[in-house]
Amino acid sequence: MKLKKFFAGVLAAAMMLTVGATAAFAKGPATDETGDGTISFKNGAMNATDELVFTKTYDVQSGIAPAETFNFEVKYDHSENKDTNVGEPSFTGANPTVEFKKDTDTEGNELTGLATGKHTGSFKFKISDLGISTKGTGVYYYTVKENAGSTPGVRYDSSELTLKVTVAHKTVDGTKTGEIVPDAYDYYVALYRGNQKISNENAFTNYYGKDSDGNDTAYKLDLKKTVKGNFGDLGKTFTFNVVLKPAVGKQAKDYAGAVVSAPSDTTQNGKVWAIDGTTVHTVTIGHGDTVTLTNLPEGVIYAVTEDQTTETPWVYTVTGQTTDTEGDKLVTTTNANNVVSIVNTHEGTPDMGVVLDNAPYIAMLAIVAIGGVALMLNKRRRDEE
Repeated sequence: MKLKKFFAGVLAAAMMLTVGATAAFAKGPATDETGDGTISFKNGAMNATDELVFTKTYDVQSGIAPAETFNFEVKYDHSENKDTNVGEPSFTGANPTVEFKKDTDTEGNELTGLATGKHTGSFKFKISDLGISTKGTGVYYYTVKENAGSTPGVRYDSSELTLKVTVAHKTVDGTKTGEIVPDAYDYYVALYRGNQKISNENAFTNYYGKDSDGNDTAYKLDLKKTVKGNFGDLGKTFTFNVVLKPAVGKQAKDYAGAVVSAPSDTTQNGKVWAIDGTTVHTVTIGHGDTVTLTNLPEGVIYAVTEDQTTETPWVYTVTGQTTDTEGDKLVTTTNANNVVSIVNTHEGTPDMGVVLDNAPYIAMLAIVAIGGVALMLNKRRRDEE
């Protein structure tokens, strides 16, 4: 009986020790709280003067993205296990920004925006900017998020990250159980997206051209040419006039421009056309050719017309232009891939050797002649009777 009581006491003591140890470790700082090996900023303690760096990725999936400055907000949320008489902190730094400038080509010429590919930038602030008291320990939580802009074709990162800062006393020997160093603290910082701990190098990502699911955010416009009619000239080229206008509420500076693919017109192939609502862009195109404009975000308005040709005596008609019956430009928004097909019908009547303008007179003379012959025959018949 005594032996049973002894083992029961040992078991109870072991359980209490285990619980106590677990609680102690739970309160202590950790550099890998999820156990998956992820380190957010540093694998160890940091100082109040250290900087927290957040990496921003601008993923241009296709086309040319407009240059832009992205804005972020850091805000205190709540605390846990804060020492007595320690006040609530408040972020004292300036809200961060990250600027992405226009790219340059191999010759150093500035492009109209950022070329296809992944571009990275960063923002940073010091731990001291978080406004945490230096009079005690605690665990502090902040939210870090991007303020969504309104640039056409850009998909902004909607993540609201959690910044967790654990403040602990420095100890003389650097252990959790060592003698406390007065007024000296270690800072352990972790970054989370939802419940998932992440690296600071994977903080925010914006997309252009396509979103994270592969859906288009910029579209294309195909300009097609067809010649019809019995006198259609299949070797003739035609001039298209194109005006690209910003979406309602947008300005020319919100766009990097439309990229032109025009195999039939080497003077325009590879050019970037402004989306400003005023510039008239021209391109030459022949029968069966297609000119493609890409990098058109949703809402862009376009008008396509053709330089008219009048060749007498042929009948020459054009269909498919984006004009109404009064000749005013018809606006069409590019919320998907679009096609404008312009058809020229060139028809005429071959020369059959008859001057059709004299035909009525010839007919009248024929009728008179026939009438005269009939009268003569009728008179002769009467005379014979």
